[in-house]
Amino acid sequence: MTFFQYKDLDTEKAYHLWRRPAQLKQIALISFLTALLYLLMSLLDYYIAPKEILLSMEILHLMILPVLGFSIAILAFSNRHYGVMIFLLVLASISATLGHTLIMIDLNAYSSYNAEVYLIIFWVFAVSGLPIHHATYTTLCMISISAFGAFFTTGFATHDLIMHLFWMIASFSFGFTGAYLLESSNRTIFSKQKKLHQALSNKNILLKELAHRVKNNLQLVSGILYSQSRKVDTDKTKKIFEDSIQTIKAMGIIHENLFASQTLDAIDFKEYIESLIDLASQNIHNKQVQFSFDSQSIILSIENAVPLGLVLNEIITNSLKYALPKNNEDLLIKIAVSVDTNKEIYLHIADNGEGVDFENQQKGFGTQLIESLIRYQIKGQIESYNNNGLNYEIRFYDIKKS
Repeated sequence: MTFFQYKDLDTEKAYHLWRRPAQLKQIALISFLTALLYLLMSLLDYYIAPKEILLSMEILHLMILPVLGFSIAILAFSNRHYGVMIFLLVLASISATLGHTLIMIDLNAYSSYNAEVYLIIFWVFAVSGLPIHHATYTTLCMISISAFGAFFTTGFATHDLIMHLFWMIASFSFGFTGAYLLESSNRTIFSKQKKLHQALSNKNILLKELAHRVKNNLQLVSGILYSQSRKVDTDKTKKIFEDSIQTIKAMGIIHENLFASQTLDAIDFKEYIESLIDLASQNIHNKQVQFSFDSQSIILSIENAVPLGLVLNEIITNSLKYALPKNNEDLLIKIAVSVDTNKEIYLHIADNGEGVDFENQQKGFGTQLIESLIRYQIKGQIESYNNNGLNYEIRFYDIKKS
């Protein structure tokens, strides 16, 4: 007899794996507490138990049941001994009932300690952690043992026997009902959680497919722009096309990283910058350029990653186009990312060019785009200055992390 079993065996196995961690914690705690209570009971036995059954009660309450309880608690810390642990739980419950029955037969006063049997029956169902089918088999065996002992002691059709059977059935009914409702609730929660997990998995698959298609579409757009750029005659117009293609590719890298990532709302910012550097390195013409990049691994929300990618691409592109190092040195572009103790992200980009004349500078579209993205979309701060070349310092809090 097995209650609630799913028709699909894989689902049934998945349920037990889902339920087991909480079950093992419950068994460990309850078994440990029960062993302690039996040790306390053995102390009480020493003062109040009749002398003719004191030795038997001490053996049962001081030795057998505490040893079984502590052993079960220890086994519950490892999933490898689950079967042995369940067997010992069943054995402990039946041993307690059998020992109690034998002691009461020797005492010839069965009604004096009946409450312990009722408590054990309820304990098996309600708090022991045994699966409901194991608990049912165990309590039916316990009721049979106790009923036989009561009949052997009191005889048939006496008031004590009838009341004892009634309270055992009552304990079984309440215990079974509680275990039934708990098992039903657990399986309902598991089924709903499984459906939610499946829905989330399907959603992630769709979003990954969307990211993949967006990346492909951006590649298609950049390909079209490249084809169109070959038809124009002026270098200025070609440069506009090249910059646009570069920007589209920078956006495509975001969707490429999303497609490869485990989550769809954040990416590894360090890997993203490395991809942007690789992209920029492919578009270097007639210049010796070196990149210096220093960053810890930062998981950045997609809300900030997209505008920051555009900002980085614009700054790197400007350095490649306009930075002129002194003494015919190679162009060096430094990028550093760090996070302070307040979780504020610090981004520093610098080159070794001649810098910018800020007093006479006329802000072009690129500069306005950089400042607008940082101040209004990322809600961060940006500062630009000359220090052995043009430097940008950007500070912001990530939306997902603050």
